[in-house]
Amino acid sequence: MANKGDILSPYGVERIRDLNGYQLDELINGLKPVERKRKATDAPLEIRQARSLVLTLLDELGIKPAAGNWQVVNDYLLQPRIGGKVLYAMNEQELKDCAVRLRSVIRWKNDKIEVENELARNN
Repeated sequence: MANKGDILSPYGVERIRDLNGYQLDELINGLKPVERKRKATDAPLEIRQARSLVLTLLDELGIKPAAGNWQVVNDYLLQPRIGGKVLYAMNEQELKDCAVRLRSVIRWKNDKIEVENELARNN
């Protein structure tokens, strides 16, 4: 572990076993976001491609992360009728199913716009 000293220095110890239970829990919880980030970027190609497709479809719907804030995307995907999970928690099949649902929403919105335009032309 190359950064072990940097990780342990705020606790004033040199070895992990010298941490008390509270310090160890704090350290583990502090490292979880780093682990989640690493796992997200190390995903297999198929999952990365499926995520990209979902993000493209969301962009088509006007749902995109603003300034790195993924809350809008995650809130939309958490809807049970869309995905029921955040983007990085979905497996490949769930991403594919989500893409099918998103395409349906896009078709529905386009059909609605077309009907409204037709009604506007006829009035």
